[in-house]
Amino acid sequence: MEADPIISREMAYYKENITQISTVDEFLDDDRLYNYAMKAFGLEELTYAKGLMRKVLESDLNDENSFANLLEDTRYKTMAAAFDFGNTVATAEIQTDDQFEDTVDLYSTAIDRRNTTLVAELDYYEAVIATVTNVDDIFYNETLRDQLFQAFEIDPEIFDYNTIRSVLTSDPDDPTSYVNVNFMDNVDTWQTQVNDLYALRDDEEDESEYNKLTSQIEQYQKFVDKAYIYQEMAGSFNFSADGTLAEGVSAQTSEQVTTFKEKVILAEPELTRSAMLINQDYYREQLAAATSVEDLVYNIRLSEIILSSFGLPTTTSFSDMIWAMTEDISDPNHEIYDRLSGFVDLANAFNFNADGSIPDGEEIQTAEQTDDMMILYSTRYDDEEEEDRLEETSRFSGYIDYTSDLDDLLSDLSAAQTVRNYLLRANDIGENELSTFQLKKILTSDTNDPDSYVNQLGDERYRNLAKSLNFDSKGEITSPSYAQEENEITRIAKAYYTQKTMFDSASETAELAEEEVLYYRERLGEIETVDEIVADPRLVEFIAISEGLTYEDLADGVLGLLLRSDLDDETSYANSFDDVRYQKIAGSFSFDALGRIQQSSATGVQSERGLVETENLYVTQSIEEEAGETEVGARLALYFARMAPTITSVYELLADEALGQFTRTTLSLAEETASADIDKQAQLIESRLEIQDLQDADKVNEMISRFLVLYDLENGVSFDPTVAAFSSAASFSADTLAAYAQIRTQL
Repeated sequence: MEADPIISREMAYYKENITQISTVDEFLDDDRLYNYAMKAFGLEELTYAKGLMRKVLESDLNDENSFANLLEDTRYKTMAAAFDFGNTVATAEIQTDDQFEDTVDLYSTAIDRRNTTLVAELDYYEAVIATVTNVDDIFYNETLRDQLFQAFEIDPEIFDYNTIRSVLTSDPDDPTSYVNVNFMDNVDTWQTQVNDLYALRDDEEDESEYNKLTSQIEQYQKFVDKAYIYQEMAGSFNFSADGTLAEGVSAQTSEQVTTFKEKVILAEPELTRSAMLINQDYYREQLAAATSVEDLVYNIRLSEIILSSFGLPTTTSFSDMIWAMTEDISDPNHEIYDRLSGFVDLANAFNFNADGSIPDGEEIQTAEQTDDMMILYSTRYDDEEEEDRLEETSRFSGYIDYTSDLDDLLSDLSAAQTVRNYLLRANDIGENELSTFQLKKILTSDTNDPDSYVNQLGDERYRNLAKSLNFDSKGEITSPSYAQEENEITRIAKAYYTQKTMFDSASETAELAEEEVLYYRERLGEIETVDEIVADPRLVEFIAISEGLTYEDLADGVLGLLLRSDLDDETSYANSFDDVRYQKIAGSFSFDALGRIQQSSATGVQSERGLVETENLYVTQSIEEEAGETEVGARLALYFARMAPTITSVYELLADEALGQFTRTTLSLAEETASADIDKQAQLIESRLEIQDLQDADKVNEMISRFLVLYDLENGVSFDPTVAAFSSAASFSADTLAAYAQIRTQL
């Protein structure tokens, strides 16, 4: 039939031009395309009803109440599923909803991941520092060096090797050591300068001079702070002046290692869980030594722990804290009850006198009070940072959709920096870890190409960053690449659910089917290669059942070969099958010959699967039409043979005039029953036909054989012995019935 010049011409026109269609209006306005599709899906008699078909084509098949889903005739749903005019169409967008949610999830859990990484790094540090024999071993080991720099606030970009090495080999107890001579001996002088500059600034009225003095104060204060940092760093290690270790001496004692690790953890920009645990221990230690309320409040670290425990703002003043902690709140009319609720809890957590001293025979806190407070701290220590993360997420959400292209994202605009920093942190990438050039190369890489720039880097963080955004090789925003597009996932998921539940109404069956649909959807969003699908038996079986096949039909490498097939190549593996279901499977996915995801070769509103199905149906309809020109019965039989596997209820038979006629003839029902009440017709047919039989090829063949005989008898055609030959055939193909119709005309 495809050799027919008219059919071939229409098929070629459709295949060439459907890829140019992007809207339903364009489709409906092109009569050749529209009529071709309507004929393919058996709706040729409704070509005039463009208003109706618009509603069908724009239906969201995910919505059970959409127009196409509410129609009993399955032809409408089948046609809607072959196109993507509805809500599932893939559009160019910098991030899909799923990508956005994944990014937010990563950002929200970045602190937890950092804590896990940090603990592992510090375990490594503790193991390796025990093997260090020379100070330079620290500089040669990037992890040790980074931990050192973080602990003592050293900028790795501008540090001076000789200075840091000299500090590390200094003895802070030796007045002639490098750290004392060059830093600590100057502290008093620098501090005097700070004090004098403060005095001058207090009397300064000129704004420019005031700012100049402020800058000088900050500079000298840095000298003071650095001196104390260097002194602490020198005391954290035990190297000799030449950088070696004396016999029997380790680079750090166990106490020094513990203190060092705590400094690294507390130097993190945000409090991790490990930092919280360290703070709890610190609080208990300091509480035991405290003798007054001031000992707690004026210790900034302790005051922050206390405020966090009771959900009070970090801006709460020392005086307000002392007031609350020393008040007797037994009077229900006390003014504290009109303040923040945290003040009441704060007052109840301590036992101070009104003057801030400890009552005789009592403690600042009982063990129970301390334990209760530490529990509160463990749940609230990051509340303020969580609020900051929510605010950052809100800003990211507001800015990301306004990004016009990659150059926009990489610009110096404040909004671009917000988006960029959010993405980097979500993927555990340092703010200054990558250059703009590297970011551009990463974000324009094809993550599905093993030879692409990002994959050659071998860092999963960079790859995840590239996958979180949708830029093409030129930095333009494009649509995301998935193993299967959303409309195809929807179609195959609905087909699977229908196959599993069509004859089993048990709630357990439906629940299991829904679980598999959810699993399929989630896995398809993660799949990157054909091999990943083939290696998952649940996915293989899901695909097979959705197309009316069995697991065995796609096993032993069959599915893998199908998904790597090029449907435009007539010699490809998928095209070697006479059964169009195999081509539909191949066309439903977006893999190349190597089994990697590629952008779908079909553009516009139809996937390759949609094109294959439409083409096959068009040819089938043409065969049926040709058969029907000389033998109506043959056309009805052909149509029934094609539709039978899709029928799940008697009402679908009755909703289709051709199927209804076939059924009445086959079951020897009077034609007048067609005008009876629809429910009574259904009951009558159900009493004579098991709808499940339509899924059995042998029983369908028996029905077709019976129909052909009875149709001839009803229409005054003498019995043809050729029919008997068909009754034992394994199956009735379109070509077989067309041939039969042709034989009939020659008798």
